[in-house]
Amino acid sequence: MSCPALPVDPELAAMIGRVAPSSTPTLEVLRGGGAFIIEERRASVQGPAPDVPVLVCRPTEAIGRLPVLLLPHLGGMNLGATYQGLAYYLSVARELNAAVVAVECRSAPEGLCPVASDDCLTVVAWLGARAQDLAVDAERVVLLGFGGAGALAGGLALRLRDRFDLRPVGQVLLSPLLDDRTVTSQAVQSAHPGGWTPNTNEAAWTHLLGDRCGTSDVTPYAAPARAEDLSDLPPTYLEVGALDILRDEVITHAHRIWAAGGDAELHVWSGAFHGFDFLAPAAAVSRQARAARQDWLRRILVRR
Repeated sequence: MSCPALPVDPELAAMIGRVAPSSTPTLEVLRGGGAFIIEERRASVQGPAPDVPVLVCRPTEAIGRLPVLLLPHLGGMNLGATYQGLAYYLSVARELNAAVVAVECRSAPEGLCPVASDDCLTVVAWLGARAQDLAVDAERVVLLGFGGAGALAGGLALRLRDRFDLRPVGQVLLSPLLDDRTVTSQAVQSAHPGGWTPNTNEAAWTHLLGDRCGTSDVTPYAAPARAEDLSDLPPTYLEVGALDILRDEVITHAHRIWAAGGDAELHVWSGAFHGFDFLAPAAAVSRQARAARQDWLRRILVRR
């Protein structure tokens, strides 16, 4: 039985169907603002792992070792660039006096999901080894991801906990893809404003997992909702729109973290759909959502 359609926030509804202004300025434009020093680097570690392209962005006037917002980029599980949405994340970091490290994850052929997560692990190890050179504090890293990158960030937190006994100070999962089993679920909204539909959701997970999608042969590092144990994770910020088809899996994830004794803050934004604040950043609900994220990040970094 399908759920009845919920009303769309009026300001957001006015943007549906319009072509959004570009949120992906070139690196030259970002550098031209003068607020950040943006370096193109290649993260490397000993062993067979390939070098990983990263952008290291540091506020121009900052001194000392800065906390890091680590951004994997993998939109829709198979797209993305290191500067996608970067202007917004730089504005977040500037107010927090933090550095941004944006990871250009490899987009694997269908079904070869580990490579993007492996790239993120390489960058985490590189940050630890090169912290002094980069002038960053490798013990104050926040993982931050939207959509498919949210799956990467959530899976990376689990992988660091299980295999490396490393714990970032926080993870921010914005409308994250958490559960590949939703491709067969009927518990979705009957309307899909914003463009993220059951079909696009299925296509994203199928690209990541191939024939394993929806089967028992899926690791929690690819689909964090698969994890049997959500204890001992870093403080977690979870956000989703009430009209996002990912809503229920995000809410469930928060409840499971609480049940495991963890620290989670959950925001479900009324009238909002997938990617709402990037489509309409000036809308009141978008401004409220961004302010709530900023406040949480400020509190997490002040704790340290």
